[in-house]
Amino acid sequence: MGNRCNTKGFTLIELLVVVTLLTAMVSWGIPKLGSSFNESALDAASMDVETAILYAQKRAIASGQTCRLTVDVANEVVGVEIVTITTSLLGVQTELTEADVETTSFEKVKHPLRPFDDYEIDMVAESRFHEVVIDSMTYDSGSELDFDALGRPSTGATLVLSRAGQQKTIQVDGQTGGVTIN
Repeated sequence: MGNRCNTKGFTLIELLVVVTLLTAMVSWGIPKLGSSFNESALDAASMDVETAILYAQKRAIASGQTCRLTVDVANEVVGVEIVTITTSLLGVQTELTEADVETTSFEKVKHPLRPFDDYEIDMVAESRFHEVVIDSMTYDSGSELDFDALGRPSTGATLVLSRAGQQKTIQVDGQTGGVTIN
């Protein structure tokens, strides 16, 4: 019987080709993966802000009281507040005057799913919003976004979020209170 060569396994050349192809595929996919992480954090933050806006509007309708969306750009926090009425309507006064509304204070609303926590979105404290920042908050008129008892906004507003060079613009229509994200 002659010498038989046992040819089980792969040659060094075959292994190098496979490793090179795998390296090329991984190096192509990692930047795409990182980009999707950036997009998902920014999408999550913009959807949470949209939810806060809609919650403020719906809470105003349900309670019959003015609700406010608060945006603290410096501290990266979005919150919802509701008007607190200290004027007694039981005496001779039968309705709130404009002066009463302007001097009325607001208190933080409790989160509907976490009733012991205030309704706040803290971009810094929440790890799922890692590196998402509030670039700006602008109002069509005035300096607050309030919703009246019918859910009508006091003004239109635009909030800009960004992360890793990407931006999301959240707009509130000044007539309807509708929210769009671009």
